[in-house]
Amino acid sequence: MVNWFKDYRQTSAYGMRKDPFTGVLRKHTGIDLVKTNNKNILAFVPGTVTFANFAQNGTGFGGFGNVVAIRDSRGALHCYCHLALIRVKTGQTIQAGEIIGVEGATGQATGSHLHYEIRLKSSPNFGLSSDTEPRAYLNKHFAAPSPPPSPPSPPSTVYRGISIVDYLKSIRVDSSFANRKKIAAANGIVNYTGTASQNTQLLRKLRGF
Repeated sequence: MVNWFKDYRQTSAYGMRKDPFTGVLRKHTGIDLVKTNNKNILAFVPGTVTFANFAQNGTGFGGFGNVVAIRDSRGALHCYCHLALIRVKTGQTIQAGEIIGVEGATGQATGSHLHYEIRLKSSPNFGLSSDTEPRAYLNKHFAAPSPPPSPPSPPSTVYRGISIVDYLKSIRVDSSFANRKKIAAANGIVNYTGTASQNTQLLRKLRGF
């Protein structure tokens, strides 16, 4: 699992909480992350900047101060809020890890932090009320996929002192599984999977035993 926020300290989670200003229980639509005041904030994922300005009431970002909103390849909006400074412009293409702003406390904030919010829609009002849990979204759509399984390695079967891989290498022939499969098929061994018995059979055919 990717640790998306390893450079931050989380101070408030996504979901229901007491509003720090009113004390009333209400939904927190993102997560609050802290580095250090005036530290650079980097984009978590690539996308296109759709908003980079101080958020006025009615924009869908009211109270969030300086905001950078980036639309990802799926159409979701990644909102970086309360920034002290904005380092990008609307329409700009952003790569993951690129500086987009500086941590701050603009707008309605109790202290320096990054409010990071993901909205599944980017309109109207920049997808207001379409928020989702950030970690779950990032893990589902942006975590690196598991690498494909490697082709099976040949068992360490040795026939008359040499393995199939070592023999092919000794005669300067590609010993990869794919090439062994081709050689096996050419020698009448169908459905080659690299088993010990198939390797022994292939060695015997190639060496004339």
